[in-house]
Amino acid sequence: VGGDWYDFLEPTSGRLVLAIGDVSGKGVAAALMAAALQACLRSHYAWATCDLVERLGQIHRQFFACTASNHFASLFVGEYDGASTRLRFVNCGHPAGLLVRAGGAAIERLEPTAPVLGLFEEWVGATGEIVLAEGDLLLLFTDGIGEACGERGVLQAVSEGGPDRSPSDLASAVIAIFEPTIKHIV
Repeated sequence: VGGDWYDFLEPTSGRLVLAIGDVSGKGVAAALMAAALQACLRSHYAWATCDLVERLGQIHRQFFACTASNHFASLFVGEYDGASTRLRFVNCGHPAGLLVRAGGAAIERLEPTAPVLGLFEEWVGATGEIVLAEGDLLLLFTDGIGEACGERGVLQAVSEGGPDRSPSDLASAVIAIFEPTIKHIV
């Protein structure tokens, strides 16, 4: 139980919205705040027609108004258009996503384009955009991965299996990197 979550939405044909977030704190309180943030995001996609930055600005204002001053959330929201293969995104203080180009030729970091949600009254964000190609691999994760094995560990898991690795094989490789950390904690 905690504040990490992810979601996929299909608000219109040809588009896919992907979101991953992490609410500050631990336990039930963080889980409840994460559920509220996720519901807010879903409701904005159900009725709002604004652009991505404006939508997240509205979500920020709601989250800021209903949370304690020491609570905040990192959030990555991407809108993928299958026709153009473009991913427009706003990264609100979330760990940088990693885009591994087909064949492992290059790795791009999807750095934050906005501050976290709920911490500051003023919030200004910007949109990033990338074009995805067949065979590209997009990795989005919360800070738990970074704390356990670091970005290098994730990149190691990606590179060891080669470019044709299935998503489930990649997930297994990342979990295998966690095992020493988990055994150390237990």
